[in-house]
Amino acid sequence: MSDTRTRAGDAPGRAMTRAAASVFLGQKTLPRHGTVKAFEGDFRTALAALMPRVEELAAGLPDDDACAKAGLAALAEARQRLGAQEAPGLKGEFMRVKQLAVSVVSLCDHVDLLSGLGTYLLCDERNKPEPCPPPLTATSCPGRHGAP
Repeated sequence: MSDTRTRAGDAPGRAMTRAAASVFLGQKTLPRHGTVKAFEGDFRTALAALMPRVEELAAGLPDDDACAKAGLAALAEARQRLGAQEAPGLKGEFMRVKQLAVSVVSLCDHVDLLSGLGTYLLCDERNKPEPCPPPLTATSCPGRHGAP
């Protein structure tokens, strides 16, 4: 993920950042401490790039816009997770960094959605992309926030 540090704000960079966070979230076993710390650094860098973008996009929408409100709520949650103290033990740190990864995926989705590259299940009126063609499913369709 290190090569996406300065590109988390652009679409290809977000895709790579989202993929790295998804890989981390999919870990079935505890990675080594150094690996957890490396991912943490990358996630912090990605969040630093994504957070101002979400704020910027949300600011350009009406105050009562549901998508903007959801993006700002995800932003507040990401800030809270960034402020979390280091957890005791490898398992504790792994769980804390997993929460950062969740925020990375969430903010990547919100940037896509607020910029019109995807659709919220609740905000279909503004963004009506073509349905995913076969063999894609709702879970593999990029930009489908909230898909199972």
